[in-house]
Amino acid sequence: MPIAAGFIAGAIMYLSLFMLYINDVMNGFIFIGLLLIFCFFTVILFFFLRKRKRQTRFFTSALSVLLILLAFDFQLLEYESATYTATGYMEPIDLLEDSGLYLLPVRIEPVAFIEDKEWLMEGFEAQNIDIYHIEPITNQDRYVSKNRWLAAFAGFTRDGMTEMEENLTSYGYSGLAFAEDFFELDNLKGNSAGLALGLKAMYDRGELQNAVPIGITGAIERDGTVSAVGGIREKLLTSEAEGFSHVILPELNFAEAHAAKQNESLDVEIHGVRDIEHAADVIRELNGSR
Repeated sequence: MPIAAGFIAGAIMYLSLFMLYINDVMNGFIFIGLLLIFCFFTVILFFFLRKRKRQTRFFTSALSVLLILLAFDFQLLEYESATYTATGYMEPIDLLEDSGLYLLPVRIEPVAFIEDKEWLMEGFEAQNIDIYHIEPITNQDRYVSKNRWLAAFAGFTRDGMTEMEENLTSYGYSGLAFAEDFFELDNLKGNSAGLALGLKAMYDRGELQNAVPIGITGAIERDGTVSAVGGIREKLLTSEAEGFSHVILPELNFAEAHAAKQNESLDVEIHGVRDIEHAADVIRELNGSR
C-alpha cells in the first residue's frame, strides 16, 4: 500500500507542474527546476524517515516516479530557446524537366531567442525572404517536438524522407534515377513529396502525359493511398505566385485547402485525391486524355 500511495503522490506532484507548463504558465526551466526541487525534498524526507519502513517505501516509490519523469522531460531545455516558426516561399521543384508536375516544398525557418515579431519580420524582409506566416511556439509545441525527438532517437519512428522512399518502393516505384539527388537534399524534410514523386515515376515511364502546370502535395502510403500533409495554405500561395492553374492534394486536406483558397482569394483550382491512381486520373482529365 505505501508503494502504491507513493507512486500516486509522485504522479500528482508531476501532473500539477505539467499542467502549469503545458498551459504556458511557466517555462521549461522553471518546470524542470521545480521537478528537481521536488526530488530534492523527497530525498530529504526519505533520509529523515529512513528508519520507518512504511514511510521509506512511500518516499522511494514517489522519488522513483519523479526521477523517471524528470529524465523523460529533461530534454525540454533544448527547446526552450525556440520562440517562433516562420513559413514562407520555396521554389517549386520539377525533377523531370518540363513535366509540369511540381513538388511544393515550404520554407520553414525556426526562430530562437527573438521575441519581437515585427523586428523579426523586418529582418526577413531585409534578407529578401518571402515569409507567409509567423507562428509563436507554445510549450505544447515544445513538448511534442521533444517527444518526436525521443521517439526517433529510440528508433520507434523514421524520418519522413526515409519513410516516403520506402513507401514508394513498396508500391513499385523503386530505383527512381530522377529522384536520387532529391533524397540527398538537406533543406527538405517530411514526406509530403511522396505523391508527386509517384506521379513523376508514372510520367517517366510513359504511363502519364501532362502539359498543364500542376502543383502537387501529399504523402503516399505503401498501398498508394494519399494521406494528409501540412503547410497547405503556404503551398497554395506558392502555386498562385508561380501561376499554376491547378493543385492536387490529399482529399483529407481538401476542406482546409478550400478555406485557405477563400480566405486568400486565390484563383488556383484544387483537387482532392484518395490515392495515386485517382491523382493520375485527375491529370489525364485536365489534359483531356481520360
